[in-house]
Amino acid sequence: MAILKSEMLIAMTAALLVRPLTIGGESAIRPLPVPPATTAIERNAVSKVPNPISRGLWWLYQPRYAEARASFDAYIRAHPRDPEGYFYRTAVDWWQIAQNYELNQPELERRLHDDYQTTVRIAGDLRAHGHDRRTEARSYLYEGGAEGLWGRWLVTRGEWVKAYHAGKSGAQHLRRALALNPSLYDADLGLGIYDYYTDTLSGVQRVLSKLLIHGNRRRGLRELRTALDRGQHSRVEAMLFLIEIYSSHEHQPMKALAIARQLHSDFPQSPAMHLAEIQALYDAHQWATLAVASQRFMDRCERNEPYYSNAGIPEGRYYRGLADLWGQRRVNSCIALMTSVIATAAPASRWATFAHLRRGQAYDVERRRSDAMADYRIVLSRPDVWGSQAEANAYLHTPFSLSRKEASHSAARTWLDSPLPFAGVQETIHPSVDAEGFAARDKPLAPPRRSA
Repeated sequence: MAILKSEMLIAMTAALLVRPLTIGGESAIRPLPVPPATTAIERNAVSKVPNPISRGLWWLYQPRYAEARASFDAYIRAHPRDPEGYFYRTAVDWWQIAQNYELNQPELERRLHDDYQTTVRIAGDLRAHGHDRRTEARSYLYEGGAEGLWGRWLVTRGEWVKAYHAGKSGAQHLRRALALNPSLYDADLGLGIYDYYTDTLSGVQRVLSKLLIHGNRRRGLRELRTALDRGQHSRVEAMLFLIEIYSSHEHQPMKALAIARQLHSDFPQSPAMHLAEIQALYDAHQWATLAVASQRFMDRCERNEPYYSNAGIPEGRYYRGLADLWGQRRVNSCIALMTSVIATAAPASRWATFAHLRRGQAYDVERRRSDAMADYRIVLSRPDVWGSQAEANAYLHTPFSLSRKEASHSAARTWLDSPLPFAGVQETIHPSVDAEGFAARDKPLAPPRRSA
């Protein structure tokens, strides 16, 4: 089953962070001990995150799943009737699955399903107890977010109709949240994602979207800009989606690169944000800078710097190979790097699939046609990831050539394989950039504040 990157995004959600809630007289959250950190930089960064939800999201950005779950579980223990903690625990499940969604992960899949259902149940219970409008709005926000996360999972399984219904229900809940609290600008994030992608699908999925749900590209971009500029905690995820949109759909890769660079600057220890910048450099065809950035990524992985590990080395080699092939025409270097990726990546990993495809291209450049065709046939024998089989079929019929303008945009995506399920942690973020690549707080982009 082919899973195209745009298809991965159709069951959209608001994965949002809002203010902590006090329910039924429960006391406010007491500060928890700072999580273990191995360097002074880490201790300083984590110490600035004031509550378990924000701290959990900080860990998730690194990404450190166990630490993130521990923080969200602490919030749940303090506030068992608040859906917020359950939602973010669901987000950890989704993020962990999404990094290797092509692999069989039954335990994580069960956990995602259970946490999603728990979030929906707790949100419904909260409304049933008749709290004020703002509390009711938050319950709709988290229920819509959980439905969106579950919808994304259905997309990866090819269950399109169920995914559409989950996405549509999630969007309806977000609109209810805004109707109850028009200043809840974080809800614009999920609505923007939903509206944009349901209006920009292609093929069969576009036909289904027009029958079942109705998006609007321009409105979606406007909502994302609102979330970025005015949302309380939605800035980082809005930036992540704008990177994806500008690089792959709006054909403005330099805007995407500006945002990606800011994210990496905001989270300098996060391999996920480092790979975000690397992918943006690839999309922008910045080959020389891509070579430097991917080499630096590999070096940090080899040194096991926090929070890098040896497991990330194949990804760094993959992008360094692309830079060598396209930028410096170092074909033999590309072949060697892709061969290393194939040898060290997990057997079922998408990185191995794409390494076979790129090594086949390099063999074609070297006029080693039989070797190239062997790699393309291997791609056809593996699961189809973002059109990899279509590319392989095309090159079986027509040899790849660097003279053609075909720097493929089906490169093995990084953390954008499946959109990140977590929101911006405002307390840990420096002044960031908006959709235009400028300082967001210096140039408000959102429409006037809605009236209640």
